[in-house]
Amino acid sequence: MRAVGFFPTEMEANAMMDEVRYSQFTVTGKLQEEVDLNTCIKLFINHSPENPIQQTDIDTAFSKLLKEDFGVSGAGEGRLKTSSLKDKLTSLGERMSTEELEKVMLALTGEKDLDEEAMPALTSRDFSSKVLGFELESEISAED
Repeated sequence: MRAVGFFPTEMEANAMMDEVRYSQFTVTGKLQEEVDLNTCIKLFINHSPENPIQQTDIDTAFSKLLKEDFGVSGAGEGRLKTSSLKDKLTSLGERMSTEELEKVMLALTGEKDLDEEAMPALTSRDFSSKVLGFELESEISAED
């Protein structure tokens, strides 16, 4: 799911796996352990949000993180220390282990870790473009 741009929480991903696992249980008495393309497409259509993540969502999240750290608000304006972001990802909400964070960073950026020397702090737009790989409106219009 994540490969096609849908980033469910661990709880949502587990619910989808359970849906597949038990889909034939009442008929066959066996758990379904494999997913075919049709099932994957059905899961994507049924579980992905109607409105995908937008830059404003990321701006809002960064604003909340900045307010928590510094009492500063302002969508997309402040800079969050890379070390603070890593700390929050491994200690708040649906916590990621260091190993999970390394796997995600490797998949997203090709590196196991955010380079704190190259990027000591990130804005929400830096995070969107440099980590998530989103094309921002300014980049799209510059290509035209």
